[in-house]
Amino acid sequence: MHKPDPLFLPVYHTDPKKIAAQLNAYFSGATVDRHIFITAIIGVLDIRLHRFSYIRAGHTLPIRVPHQSDKKLEFLNTRGWGIGLTGNEAIFQKQMEIKQVTLESKDRLLLYTDGLIEASRPAAAAVEPRTSFDEEALVAVLSRVRHQNVLEIQQEIEAVLTQFYDGHAPVDDYTLLILQRA
Repeated sequence: MHKPDPLFLPVYHTDPKKIAAQLNAYFSGATVDRHIFITAIIGVLDIRLHRFSYIRAGHTLPIRVPHQSDKKLEFLNTRGWGIGLTGNEAIFQKQMEIKQVTLESKDRLLLYTDGLIEASRPAAAAVEPRTSFDEEALVAVLSRVRHQNVLEIQQEIEAVLTQFYDGHAPVDDYTLLILQRA
């Protein structure tokens, strides 16, 4: 008979730091391949208060895209180690910094994986001088389309990325999630 893993019994948390600690305890345990670690943004979105509370476990920085044109795009920086890099809970907890951001009307929150901002192509495919699609390129696209709806923003990012690859196969997969406050 299979005994359930006590680290993943049905215990639910609304504290991103506790969720990260539970995942880290599992992935830094003796039964897990020591060459594996995970990066993540672990967050809780409070739709009543329009607040996103989160920790960053070595992952790419979320971007707040304010609806107001006079406000700059904001990388939501916070420190944090990848999940599974240390089995020392005290060290892991010390590195985790919980942050909160309140979204104003029509603000967007962009979450994405490194496959988006570390895209590269062979230098011979010179559609433009850049051989990597990086944070600067992403910010340029976001700045240009910030007032469009989230589907149009996603489609424009994908179109620019497709144009960047210029027919070459992508070197990595990516995930893109865009949230908008009503």
